[in-house]
Amino acid sequence: SKLVGAETLDLSVLPPLQHSYKEYCAFVLGRSDAPTLHEYWRNTLAGYVRNKLPFNYAGKKRKDVKGGMHSARRYIGPDLLQRLNLIVEQHQVTFKAICVSAHIYLMHAICAEDDVVTGVVTHDRPPISDGDRIMGCFLNTVPIRIKVNETGDCLSLIRSVNKYLIEVMPYETHLSEIAKIAGDKAGSGNPVFDCLLNYTDFHVFGEWEANETFSVNYEGMEWVLDNYSSEMTNTLFDLEVDRTYGNLSCRIKYVPAYFEREDVIYALDLYERILQQFADLPSAGIDVSSLLNEAELSHLVYDFNDT
Repeated sequence: SKLVGAETLDLSVLPPLQHSYKEYCAFVLGRSDAPTLHEYWRNTLAGYVRNKLPFNYAGKKRKDVKGGMHSARRYIGPDLLQRLNLIVEQHQVTFKAICVSAHIYLMHAICAEDDVVTGVVTHDRPPISDGDRIMGCFLNTVPIRIKVNETGDCLSLIRSVNKYLIEVMPYETHLSEIAKIAGDKAGSGNPVFDCLLNYTDFHVFGEWEANETFSVNYEGMEWVLDNYSSEMTNTLFDLEVDRTYGNLSCRIKYVPAYFEREDVIYALDLYERILQQFADLPSAGIDVSSLLNEAELSHLVYDFNDT
């Protein structure tokens, strides 16, 4: 194996797990039938409307453009990362909540939506002993709904998102089940939303480096931050934020038949501006015009509405 320095690794020296992936699957299936889960998602998504696509408000697909997902990336400097970490410490919120909040703000700006409904990738690992060591598929994507015009300021938005991410955990289930509960009739399209935020922090990589049982051979590996994607999705516009090794990077994966590359790069620029605003003045009001100059504001408000 490329990951193991020694020729062989005696797995018998590892202690047995107390729980299995089979038990996790039984847990999820049992949870999906709970009446409280159905009530939660019916209430959360009651009266929701599928959000417009970023920049492409009419959702027009260009027939002359072929190919799969493209991507654009932006690296965030250590100074901004440090200042965002201060928000985590001072206001008792998670770093993920900050990133999701900035995503909500971004969708508010580039989709022209006050009632933002988007997706958040979760891992849904069970809160049981050895839950972090069970091998299996734990990734899921759940809707998050925030009425931006009711949050008031940046810090209130972050706190609302942090609260949502905590409260949604007992009600996580497969997206197809959530769509069914909410009465979503997307047909062959994506259930509930077309955009999502995927936040990752592979802290275990650092633990591997310090592990004396085996060593990691990095030579030739393909998961260097600029070259890999850990998940595949069916959505059209995915913002990925990664904080592995204490470095912050943002990447947007998009379907070029729906989005121009220059607009995607501009979205990355706006996302960084939002993070800057969070760090500089978290008490600032949610106001898209504060992020834009006059030409940009006209472009977002008028030009895309004409398409």
